Amino acid sequence: MKMARFFLVLLASLPPLFYIKLYKFKTPSQVIIYGFLGGLFSCLSLIIFKSLLLPEAVNFPSKETLTTTLFISFIEAGLLEEIFKNIFFVLGVKLLNNKNKFDFDLNPYFYVVLGASVGLGFGIFENVSYALNPELGFLNNIWGRLYTTIPAHMIMNIIFSFLYAQKQNLFICLSGAVLFHAIYDFFALPSNLLGDILVRGTLVFGFGLIIYMGKTLINKSEDI
Repeated sequence: MKMARFFLVLLASLPPLFYIKLYKFKTPSQVIIYGFLGGLFSCLSLIIFKSLLLPEAVNFPSKETLTTTLFISFIEAGLLEEIFKNIFFVLGVKLLNNKNKFDFDLNPYFYVVLGASVGLGFGIFENVSYALNPELGFLNNIWGRLYTTIPAHMIMNIIFSFLYAQKQNLFICLSGAVLFHAIYDFFALPSNLLGDILVRGTLVFGFGLIIYMGKTLINKSEDI
């Protein structure tokens, strides 16, 4: 049993090497490292917050209704997770600009790479916590999350960071990330065939968005 649990933890942690390599294009390692660590700590902070102040929200409800699905999608998961993740994103921009003297405005794609790294760290920590949970750590759940939920967290943070790079206010940035998160979770929570199809459709749409956003920021960088 311990070996199986250990295997699940390793499996839950697979994507970092692939994604970090993917997002290291012209980006200082400090941006990726801070973002990834910030994502890990944001997930840990959220788990502690829920366990202390919202203990009933730590476990999924045994019976899901439309009301509980909407609440989980928009509030418990969408709003709370995006707030915690992007607190660390905004702190990362401030700290890296001040301490390392990175000028994010001269390199706008740094915003997206930092955001993607935060989303990656959050998704990895969340996946490992699921693997260590005897009630949630099933192989098919962890395996599926590697290629759905973790990329989704990255897309959510890329949406926030892209809007942030465009000098939108924090409410608009957060609203964009929460909306995508809520739609994704609303399709994912029922765990049926239609939901799975819609989840994958949402991811395809999300990847199209980040291609557009990435090209926009790279072009903006070249024009500066």
